[in-house]
Parts: sequence; C-alpha cells; structure tokens
Amino acid sequence: MLNGFQVLIFQLKKYRLRLFQKVLSHLWKIFKQRHQKLCDDARTTYETGFSEAALNHYYTTPPLNSLRPTRKQILQLTKLFRAHRFNLLGSGWQDCNYHPSSENWHGKFHRVNTQNTSESERIRGMIDNDYNPIDWYQDFKSGYRWPEMLWYAAISYEDKADVEIKIPWELARMQHLPLFVWAYIFAENGDSDFEDKTIYRKEFENQALDFVSSNPPRFGVNWACTMDVAIRIVNWLTAYDLFRAAGARFGREFEAVFIRSVYEHGRFIFNNLENKGEFLGNHYLSNIAGLLFVAAYLPNSQEVDEWLTFAVQELIKEVKNQFYQEGSNFEASTCYHHLSAEMVVYATALILGLPTNKLSVINKNMCMGNTPIIETWLETPGFLAKSTVDLFPRWYYQRLHNIAHFTNSISVANGRFPQIGDNDSGHFLIFSPNYIFSQNEGRPIDDPNNFVFQSLNNNHLLAAINGLFHNTDLESEMNLETEIVHSLAKGNHLPIDIPAKERTSLCKQQGLPAKRRISNQTCSSQFQFSAYPAFGLFIYRTRTVFFAIRCGDIGQNGCGGHGHNDQLSFVLFIKEQPIIVDPGTYLYTSNPAMRNKFRSTRMHNTLQLEAEEQNNWISGYRGLFRMEHKSRAEVISATPEEFIGEHFGFHRKHNRSVRFDDNTIVVQDECNTLKNKCIFFHLAPDVSLTFDDIKPTKLILKNKDLNIKLYSDSGESFEAFDSLYSRGYGEIEKSKKVCIKSTAQVLSWHIELI
Repeated sequence: MLNGFQVLIFQLKKYRLRLFQKVLSHLWKIFKQRHQKLCDDARTTYETGFSEAALNHYYTTPPLNSLRPTRKQILQLTKLFRAHRFNLLGSGWQDCNYHPSSENWHGKFHRVNTQNTSESERIRGMIDNDYNPIDWYQDFKSGYRWPEMLWYAAISYEDKADVEIKIPWELARMQHLPLFVWAYIFAENGDSDFEDKTIYRKEFENQALDFVSSNPPRFGVNWACTMDVAIRIVNWLTAYDLFRAAGARFGREFEAVFIRSVYEHGRFIFNNLENKGEFLGNHYLSNIAGLLFVAAYLPNSQEVDEWLTFAVQELIKEVKNQFYQEGSNFEASTCYHHLSAEMVVYATALILGLPTNKLSVINKNMCMGNTPIIETWLETPGFLAKSTVDLFPRWYYQRLHNIAHFTNSISVANGRFPQIGDNDSGHFLIFSPNYIFSQNEGRPIDDPNNFVFQSLNNNHLLAAINGLFHNTDLESEMNLETEIVHSLAKGNHLPIDIPAKERTSLCKQQGLPAKRRISNQTCSSQFQFSAYPAFGLFIYRTRTVFFAIRCGDIGQNGCGGHGHNDQLSFVLFIKEQPIIVDPGTYLYTSNPAMRNKFRSTRMHNTLQLEAEEQNNWISGYRGLFRMEHKSRAEVISATPEEFIGEHFGFHRKHNRSVRFDDNTIVVQDECNTLKNKCIFFHLAPDVSLTFDDIKPTKLILKNKDLNIKLYSDSGESFEAFDSLYSRGYGEIEKSKKVCIKSTAQVLSWHIELI
C-alpha cells in the first residue's frame, strides 16, 4: 500500500504530465494556426481540388394548408428580405445593401485578399446585374465595419466598445432563406399576391453567390465563429433542398459553386470545432449538428464518412452531457434550452432519415475504426444498426421525450415562456416567421413596423418535437414544423412514449440529495406542480396562474456562463399575461456594463443584501461569461402547497418560503443580519401600479383587465423606480420595478390573485 508521501509524489507526477500535455497542445495549436495563416496568405482559400458532386435530398414540401396561417407574414417579410431589409437583434428594420461611394458593384469594392480576387470576381459575374449586394461586414447599430481581408483567427471584438459583432453573424446565418421557398410555393399554387416563383429562386441563388464571393473561406468576420458557420450551412442546405422538393431547378454553374461551398463549410467546421475549455456547450452542439448536415448531404468519401460517423456519435454524447435526465439543459437558461433542443430535434430527424448507404458507412466505421470515435455509443458493443432508429440507445429516446416535457412545462398557455438566464434570441432553423403581424396607428400593411419580433415562444419547438414521436400528449398551435421534421426523418419516429407515471418519477427525483423533500402527491392545493431540480426550476400553475421559482445550479457545470444571479427569484403570469418578470439579457460583449447589470441580483425578483452579489464575476471579457459559484442554492421543501429554498451567496443564508393557498401566494424572506436589504419586483412593461392611498404597504398591479394586489405584511412601505426590460437580444424598453427596503431579519409579503 502506498504511504502518504508516495501518493503525493504520484499526484505531482500526474499534474506535471497534464500540464505538459496542455502546454504541448497549446503550442501545437499555435503552430497549426501560423502554418494555416501562411498558406492562406500565399494561395486562394477556395477549394481547388473539389470534384463536382450531387447533393442528397431529405425534405419534402409541407402541405399548403400548413403555410396558410402565416401567409400574411410570409408575403410581407419576403418583400423586405428581397429588398435586403432586416431587423437584426434589436437593430430595427435596416437597409443592409452595400453602398459603394463610386463604381458599379461588379467592380472590386469587396476588397477581398489578392489570392482570392480572381475566383471572387468569377463568382460575382454569375449574379444577376439588377441584384444589389448585401453588406455582410457591418454592424448596422454602431456603423462599425469589419475589414474583409482580416484572417478569421485574428478577428477580435471584446476591445470594441458599443460594437455588436453578433449583427453580421446573425445576418450571415441567413435564416430567412426558407421563407423564400414558402413564397415560391404560394406563387406556384396561383396566389396572385406573390411574384413570379422564379424570382424567389433567383434571390436565393444571388444571395448565396453574393456571400460566397464576398466571404472567401477563412477570411472576414463571418468565419470568426464556428457556431455561426454551422448554422449558416444548415440553413443553406435546408432552403436548397426544399426548393428542389418544390420543383425548382438550379443551373449547373450555380450548383458547382454552391456544393463546393458546402464542402468548404464542412471542412472549416471539422478543423475549428469549439471543443476546448472546461465544458462543451451549445456552440459545440451547433458544430456537430452543422457537420452532420454537411456529411449527410455530400456524397460518400473517406473524409465525409468520417465526419458523418463522428457527428452521429458526438451528437448522442452531447445530448447526454448537455441535457439532464429530467430533460432540461445544463446552461441554466430557458432560451438556451430552446436553442439547443432545436439543434437536437432537427439533427435527430436527419439521422433517422439517412439513406441505406449512409447507415452502412456508419456501421463500417464503427467496426473498422476509421473515424475519431472516442467511445462506442451503442449499448451493446459490436452491435450493427439494422436501421437508423437502432443508432440511438434507449436512454436517448427517454431524454428527448423529457426535453419535450420540460419545454411544455415552462410554456404558458399561448406558447410563451419565461426567460430564465441569458437570452440571445438564437434559433437553429426558422420555418414559421417569428414575427407577429400587428397593424396599428393606421400604418400601411407593408410597413415593417407592423411586425413585432417574438423570441420567446415554444410552439415551433413543440411542433417539431411532435414530428419525432408517433404519438405525444404535447400541445402546439403549429403543425408546419411537425410536417417538416416528419419528412426529414423519412417517416421514421422514435419508438417510445414514456408513460406519464414513469416520466413524473424521472423529472421529480433527478439528482436530489436525500435531505431535500420534493413531493408531487395530490393534496388540497389547486396548483399543479412540476419540479426540475437539476435545472433549478419549480413551477406552480392553475388554469389562470403560472408561477415559477428558481433555486439550483448556476449552469455549465458551475461556470455560470449563461446563468444569472437569480437564486430564489420568481416570475408570475396571470391569464397568459406577464406580470412580474425576469428583465432579460439585453447585450453581451458590446456593452459590458449593461451585460453585468442585467444579470445582477438587483435585476431579479429576489432579495439583495446591500450591494452584494449572489455570485461574483471577474472583470474583463472573460468575466462576462463566467461566475464564481458561491451561492450554493439548496431546496429544502417543494410540494404542491409550498416551496422552501435557500442560498448562501451573501456569506450568510437567505431563506425564502412560499406557500400557495387558493388565490394567494404568501412569501417570507429571512436573512439573519441587520444590514440593509431590498426585495425587488420587476414588472412587465404593460403593467401599471397604483399605491393604496391609505396603506403604502399595499400596491395594485394592473394589466388590461387584471388587478393583482401586492401586500407588505411586515409593515414596510413599497417604493417604485424606473427600470428596463429586454424581451430579446439587443432590445430594450422602459418598465417599472418596486421594492421593499428594510433592515429586519424576517420580511413577509403576499400576492393576492384576483
């Protein structure tokens, strides 16, 4: 047996070995980057040895009836997109055309690097003469424009105040392209309000060629983030395939450029996987999904086959790593749960729809070891999949089903859901317009200001998940995504529906220490109760009330990159209307001060002790996506009648107990110190407040025909302040917040739901 000294020496040797491996890996990465940079500066980065090939097909066109509910949005939005007007992350509707000061756009205005100029000009020559190019490089909010000739790995943005790099990234995702297909289908079916169908196909071609000519591989801002490269190529392939399914045909010259670019995207993704660091998150998941789409569409080759097998294996592994058994996502964010779940659903459907030759490749590579597989993902080693369904282990079916039910649980009746943690308004694929048409103030029907952006709606995701299962009890007002996923999976579906009793057991007891008490037993409470302790979210609802309280991990295995200081914070909806809300996220790197403000303790509906934060973050760029995990939140009791939780973020315990009794929510906050405390209540922008003339300890909150009473039972008066609310990334509007200030150790208050 080793003595203590020998164990210490052994551990030191292991540490030195790991340190040496990290240093070696870092040096190798630097060498590879410098070598790649030298090569890219010396010759064209467009692939010169790629052979012409035909892409596989997966989608079929959805029934016209599934498009009709959003016909008005499709008609008006495709007009805007054809004019190159986009509303990007709160920018408002902007003209995104490139405006050179002189000379025709077919000239050298793009200023791509010399080695790529010849091919860039050749591709631009394929674009229609009456097409206006898009400026792919500008942040339309600040006016800043990234240089075209900058190598992708040399691009920085954390040092540029008020500059939003996500604007060009969002534009270059090109998630508007599927709407051109829907316009094509309406035109083909004789809808006279739409233009000739060929116009929509040509716009798709021109925009794709415009991007390829203006953004040579590995040059420019739109190659700086692999996640956005992956999302872009998935949207390209989806739009192209849907056009083909609708009967559109493309010229050989265009297809040669397009298919080569598909390959260039795949090679870039595989060589620039975002799999470094302490954990792998939604960025890596998007990389895998993008690589999967490329490998599924391209014809078989040794390189493509390796990408395919690797992507299938990594998708399954990351679903296990990034989604808890209860179905929630590990990022501590409802919006990132939504984004990551979208990736998983569409990637899973694509795997289910793989043709026989692709399945054979996966089986062969598993047996021959011709792919960088870390470990076999099948439950029985040596087992060969007879169908695409066999590629997934049983736990995977259960995990996806639980993802669906977590998504359903956090949805208010109209599909809206509360934003917990970060919200970057991100999507993987957009098939139904995420704008609500709301004509007002006498504006003409084609005024873009009539379109209200909606980032917080689960209906599209729930509809997509319904396409994976033969029979679900999920409700969604949409069926377009159901049809699309069903076609992508070639009619295959996951062969399991978890019984409600088994699902409840999975959700309620995941990861709970024995000292916690969570019960979903029926009782006198009228509230239905759902517990997601791994995420740290506990939901109470009736037909008219939705109340959710946060108590749990800060996300990302304790890193807190997309979590907020929201322990014991709650949100309240009544009759589908938001009353007390999480104010959102607003911005990331372009405004560090606002980034930190929106994730701070005082911007959540919880108690703050003086100016302390529940969890601290370090200064600088790295601290914008990292928190020190000191809150250590614990659930003491969670039942249909009460919730009790606590955290230790102020170096002393804050305990919050919530009791549900008919139409009243009674709350007590306890923090054993005589220091100054504030309990915050952030109101939705549409909510007004009125103080009781006699009792300043009582407030009336009003939203439309709703009246909610908020009482301070400990005798403290309410104070009201101006505040801010962000319904989506880059969007901000005025709102109100109220607070109770006191030095008392125990504070009581309650909400009366009228």
